[in-house]
Amino acid sequence: MFNAAAKICQIECCIDEWTTGVREDIKFSSVAYSPVYLGHLDSLLRFRERTAAYKLLGKISDNLLDVAQFHAGVSMAVIIDGFADDVFDDAIREYKAKTRVVRGEGHEGVEMGDA
Repeated sequence: MFNAAAKICQIECCIDEWTTGVREDIKFSSVAYSPVYLGHLDSLLRFRERTAAYKLLGKISDNLLDVAQFHAGVSMAVIIDGFADDVFDDAIREYKAKTRVVRGEGHEGVEMGDA
């Protein structure tokens, strides 16, 4: 639901860029769009609460996903099992190495393009 509110907020920003009929670049910032996001999130939460007996928000979300996957040419049969633990371990090692470089503590194990 939080992602849906964020997407709706981003769409509203895009619409705002065309308000005059000519595209004007509008910076998507938390200062400008936080109230908009919170308004959309509140509406979605109230909609979910009011339509809970019908599970409408879930049905709408499923339908949006189905349509998006159809237009993206993605098969529903594609299943990702997730990441193995070694992927997380590698990410942690890379993060620690980059943090050491930024703090000036060395560059062991970090290639030039990594930092």
